[in-house]
Amino acid sequence: MSKNKSLLEFTKSKKKNGYSKQEVSIPHISSSETQTPSDAAKVDSLKKSLAESSSPSIRIADQYVETPPESGSKIGKLYEVSGIRVEVPENLNIENPRTIKFNTSPNIIDKVDNAYLMQIEYDGELKKAVLIFYNSNTHELVYWYDKTGHKPYFLTDIPPDKVNKIGEVTRHSSFESVEIVEKFDPLNSTKRLLTKIVTKDPVAVRTLRTKVPIAWEANIRYHINYIYDRQLIPGLPYTIYGDRIIEIYDVDIESLRESIVKMLALPPESSDIAIHFAKLFESKWFTPKRIAVDIEVYTPFEGRVPSPDIAEYPIISIALASNDNIKKVFVLFRENLKILKDVVCDADIEIYDNEYGMMIDFLSIILQ
Repeated sequence: MSKNKSLLEFTKSKKKNGYSKQEVSIPHISSSETQTPSDAAKVDSLKKSLAESSSPSIRIADQYVETPPESGSKIGKLYEVSGIRVEVPENLNIENPRTIKFNTSPNIIDKVDNAYLMQIEYDGELKKAVLIFYNSNTHELVYWYDKTGHKPYFLTDIPPDKVNKIGEVTRHSSFESVEIVEKFDPLNSTKRLLTKIVTKDPVAVRTLRTKVPIAWEANIRYHINYIYDRQLIPGLPYTIYGDRIIEIYDVDIESLRESIVKMLALPPESSDIAIHFAKLFESKWFTPKRIAVDIEVYTPFEGRVPSPDIAEYPIISIALASNDNIKKVFVLFRENLKILKDVVCDADIEIYDNEYGMMIDFLSIILQ
C-alpha cells in the first residue's frame, strides 16, 4: 500500500527525482494512423450515438472537419463532427506537439503578508518547522521555514545537574541542551520549575524520554508542539516579518470586549477566554478554488480494485466539478463503449483515443 505523503514530502520528492518541472509533449495523431478500418467504424458509430444524445456538449478527440471561425471571433478554429460543433481557442495548435510545464517545487518565501495558515510540518533535512500558508490573492501555497529557533524538547522534574550525569542522554548524538523553565501545573493550580531537555530532532525525543524516570510533553507530535508554543491558530491570517509571527485581527478587540462584558457579565478571567473564541468566529474566511475529482480505472476482474502502485490498467474516465464552474467528464474510447442512456448532467463530455492526452488535459485543469 502506498504511503500518504504530506505537501512538503510530495514537492521535495518530485524535486529530488528531477521532476520539479515536467515537460510533456503530445503530438496530434490522426485516426488513420492509429485505427484500423473496424476501429474507425466503431468510433463513427459512437459519434452517431453521442450526436443523437441530449448531452449538452461532447467533444470527440480523434478526427475533425475544420471550418472557418465567425468574423471577429476569438476562436482560432471550429470543428464539426456529426453535427457537433467544437470550438478551439486561437492559442491552441492541435497540429503541432503540445508542451505543458508542471511546477511542483515549493514556493519558499522569507516573509508573509496577510496569508492564511493552513498547516505546519517538519523538514527532517533542514531540521526546521515549515509553515504552509495560502495566499488568497495569488491562489497558491507558500512555505515559510521557522526563523524563531524553536527546537524539539520534553520536560522532566529531574534537576539539570542530575540530567547532565545521565550519559545515555548527554552523549546522544541528537542531544542539544538542558534548561530550566517555569510551567503552570493545572492539577495543583501552582507554578513549577521543570527541566527542559532540548534535542536536535523530534525522533530523539522518542528515545531520550525513556532514559528519565518521568517525562512530560514527550508524546506530542512536533508540529502540534510548535503550534502550542507559538500560540498559532491554523485557518487564521498572519503576517511574518523576520522571526515575528503576527496574527491579523479582523475585529475590534476592545469593542468586542465591551460587548461580551456587557452582555454576559463575565469575570475578567472568563471574558478573556470568551474574547479569544469570539474573534475566531468574527474573522474573515477565504474561498479557495476547489475541485472534486472522480477517477475510474479499468479492471478485467469484477470486484477487484486495481493497485495504485503497479498501475497496470488504464484510466478509463475522469469526472471533474469545481466551484468556478468547471464541469467535465473525460472518457477513454475502448471497444464495446456504448451510450446506454441520455446524459442528464450539464457537464462537457470529451472522448479520447489515448490515455496520455486525457491525463495531460486533466492535469492542465488541476494546475488552474
